[in-house]
Amino acid sequence: MSEPLTIGCEEICASLGICQRTLYRIRKDPTFPQPLAYGKVKSKRLAFDRASFNDWYRNSVARSAEPKTSV
Repeated sequence: MSEPLTIGCEEICASLGICQRTLYRIRKDPTFPQPLAYGKVKSKRLAFDRASFNDWYRNSVARSAEPKTSV
């Protein structure tokens, strides 16, 4: 069985080991994927493109693993 195409806030929080409050702070990062819009009604339940989230996660882990250099 394949993965769903979207990922919800609860699953993102569980995979990152964070609470929803922290997720809302992380969402201010311009590189974090934007939530998907479903129709004309704004839902309180957000969903994100799973592939975009996985790319963001891989890139953020790679950035945090880079050695810090002082100039």
